Amino acid sequence: MKISIFIFDGHDIRIALNDEGEPIFCLADVCSVLEIRNANPSRFNLVVDGVYVLLSATNGGTQELNFITEENLHRILLRSRKPKSRSFQDWAAKEALPAIRKIGGAA
Repeated sequence: MKISIFIFDGHDIRIALNDEGEPIFCLADVCSVLEIRNANPSRFNLVVDGVYVLLSATNGGTQELNFITEENLHRILLRSRKPKSRSFQDWAAKEALPAIRKIGGAA
């Protein structure tokens, strides 16, 4: 899967498309925006089949990263009390999702 990078408030947000062509978001990037230290998917009560593990080249070498579906993204954002959760949700809905759907994941 090709991973595209979008920018939100100075943060890189990696987004890819799953096999069904639906956008999936890097959980570590979402947690970084929300200032959540533990990006383990088990702590968020996510829909299990909405969590994907992708290999990604990082500064530390190739790593396995958790990506989550839009449904799981909303689960995290709606439960979050962090100040940026609302603006991140607005950005995802109004900018990132339309862009990735329009261009098929290429940024």
